[in-house]
Amino acid sequence: MTAPATTPADRPATHLDLSDSPLRIARSVTALYDARVRDHAGELAYRSPDGQGGWVDHSWRDVDARVRPLAAAFVEHGIARGDRIALMAGTSYDWIVVDQAIQQAGAATTSIYPIATPDVLEWILSDSGSRIVVVDDVELLEQVRAVRAKTPALELVVVIDASGATLGDGERSLADLTESGRAYDAAHPTAVDGAHAELGPDDLATLIYTSGTTGLPKGVRLTHYNWTGEAAGIDALGILSDQHTQMLWLPLAHVFAKTFVVAQLQIGYPTAVDGSIPNLVGNLATARPVFMAAAPRIFEKVHAGITAQVEAKGGITLALFRWAVRAGEQKVRAQQSGETASLWVRAQAALSSALVFSKVRKRFGGQLQYFISGSAPLSREILEFFEATGMPILEGYGLTETSAAITVNLPGESRFGTVGPVLPGHEIKLASDGEILARGPAVTPGYFNNADATAEAIEDGWFHTGDIGEIVEDRYLKIVDRKKDLFKTSNGKYVAPGLVEVSLSSNSTIIGQAVVVGAGRSYCVALVSIDSEELVGWAKTKGLSGSYEELIASPQVEAEVQAAVDRTNAGFARWEQIKKFAILPSEITVESNELTPSLKLRRKPVIEKNADLIGSLYS
Repeated sequence: MTAPATTPADRPATHLDLSDSPLRIARSVTALYDARVRDHAGELAYRSPDGQGGWVDHSWRDVDARVRPLAAAFVEHGIARGDRIALMAGTSYDWIVVDQAIQQAGAATTSIYPIATPDVLEWILSDSGSRIVVVDDVELLEQVRAVRAKTPALELVVVIDASGATLGDGERSLADLTESGRAYDAAHPTAVDGAHAELGPDDLATLIYTSGTTGLPKGVRLTHYNWTGEAAGIDALGILSDQHTQMLWLPLAHVFAKTFVVAQLQIGYPTAVDGSIPNLVGNLATARPVFMAAAPRIFEKVHAGITAQVEAKGGITLALFRWAVRAGEQKVRAQQSGETASLWVRAQAALSSALVFSKVRKRFGGQLQYFISGSAPLSREILEFFEATGMPILEGYGLTETSAAITVNLPGESRFGTVGPVLPGHEIKLASDGEILARGPAVTPGYFNNADATAEAIEDGWFHTGDIGEIVEDRYLKIVDRKKDLFKTSNGKYVAPGLVEVSLSSNSTIIGQAVVVGAGRSYCVALVSIDSEELVGWAKTKGLSGSYEELIASPQVEAEVQAAVDRTNAGFARWEQIKKFAILPSEITVESNELTPSLKLRRKPVIEKNADLIGSLYS
């Protein structure tokens, strides 16, 4: 019998296209800023910590009172359209003020992580040709001083907090520079406006150097059109308004955070900004945001923290919590399968929300409608838990080269395991090998000073992401893994290690990172690093004590990891399962150069460093 021919409707979708969506795209980021300050001067723009557990409010008028004189100082220095000014500082209201001032002066911001190594700092300053660098404090000033002789384009170092510093030639405090600019602005009142009046869509707005998992970072060119196109796409989703307070703590040197700064200019939502991770939960309680973007590890830690606190109380509290989680997740699973939960399930979920999860929501300010997650996948367990609490996580997908989000799930329509539909005004398609290609206003025109890398990454306007994906239900994008991370076992079976690693990490609170290896081998093994913070709390519940080194060598920790491996293996095919594992003697961290500043795994350094250990797992 001959099989029926497939029709287009039978074939999996390979293209998601919203490129014809009507968007309100501004001419430039500075045009968005000018309109916001002009039309909404008295409205709340930002809130910054007051140092006593509260917040200081800043209107758009207040913002401009700091931005304009600083921009004038840059103009007085001779900064012109297209020049680069580097910004090496932590997430704060000051960072945003400096960034806006750079743009108002017609220049572009070169973003640098405060934790950049000396060689990376030297490379970025040199490659970008930045004429000025603004740093957080004296510690970062010293780092710049150490490489300054090798960065000839650098003319001035500006220190935000210059307390205790003795500044030399070519060094000024931010306060001093701002005051100079105030005088210059008074004497030349049209200078700042003239500096950015001619900025257009194709002008460079930001240089973000990809942290990269190998080699020196590449400078991604993001134009004013990229940013305003991204902001317009987010605006068109209709999920944010000027009544929705944002909590911003992500590193502003990263594209994920910067996106929400630019989108704020278009939409107008106020933002509470504080980069302190230890203060995050307390800040949520006092700032009472409606939404917050975060990396997956934050959600995993919050979930682990809530669970550990409840388990420590035990008794009726623990029993009630477990019932609430079961009840909430039953409803969530029905929704995810496209079904309507039974009346009984809905009633149980409503009761659990009122009795238990209302207290959880109150700890987060009581106003949160959703979180937004990106940069790495989340496990289904974490997604189900937060959805059950009434604070769903919307997973999205994007890269520095796409100005962050190119797809994102929507409230009430999210599909777990996917990163949502394509952003309005944009399109994605799958190449013949499954690689995700992206096109639209938010997609970079290329890399700075690197024509070869640009030609390799962009073809006919399509950016090659390097990620393998699938399209689900003709609407949602699903990420399989990084193209270069996929490997084939000696049995000819392909393995996506990232999926296994996410599952393993989510199956035990003490697992910080996992690295799955198996290319050319007959089975997969895993290297596991133990999270020192989570280990302390876990050890107490088990009645264990000792140093980090003693605890990770204990049979109890080995048994905990083995149990996590067993739970993980239950969800994967035989050739994907972990047959053996080894616990690493130290954590995988940014400082050890095994994670990028955005907490992505640097797979190659970890594997090379532990080659002998991996070999022992196959002996």
